[in-house]
Amino acid sequence: DSAGAKLVNVFEGGPAQAAGLSSGDVLIAVNGIKTGKDNLEKLISQYAPGEHITVHAFRRDELMVFDVALQAAPRDTCVCVIRHDAEEDALTRRRAWIGH
Repeated sequence: DSAGAKLVNVFEGGPAQAAGLSSGDVLIAVNGIKTGKDNLEKLISQYAPGEHITVHAFRRDELMVFDVALQAAPRDTCVCVIRHDAEEDALTRRRAWIGH
């Protein structure tokens, strides 16, 4: 969303749902820092599981404030990152695999 980071999915039993967030909410700030789809993950990653963050979001036209208790990602979660500074043999294997 042009106004912020729009939540597409909120997982049942997850920290967003526990805080009261819903799919369709548009997050505009995390702990007072403006957020959008490009920096949301970076902002949240600065905090550890168990810490609380304050999230400001719009639900339709209503500005709301949520206290979110962060949780560790489930063990079935992984993140893939493209490293541009990888060694040449790794870059060659990656290009053969995904063409990037």
